[in-house]
Amino acid sequence: MELTDKVLKLANLEVVVVTKKNVVTTPPKLKEEIVKANAGIYEEIERVVNEDRIRGRIEELKADIGKGLSGSERKRKGRSKEKGGDSCCFGCRSTKSKG
Repeated sequence: MELTDKVLKLANLEVVVVTKKNVVTTPPKLKEEIVKANAGIYEEIERVVNEDRIRGRIEELKADIGKGLSGSERKRKGRSKEKGGDSCCFGCRSTKSKG
């Protein structure tokens, strides 16, 4: 036993070896599959948004925000459109009863 080991042992100290932590990386094939899956997801979202005419409502809301309309004013505007049978911000039809 070396002198330093004896001194450390007498002081109730122990030497612990420190190693460099390995960085976990995603395998290239998995990364490629994730990118493809994300692209498919975003394409589907884009298709649904355009199909249900939500895109126009989103742009309209952005314009309203740009004009400085408050949240309550935007809600009131949305409700008045809904009463007219127009589509709401989620692309659904109003449930106004006919009669």
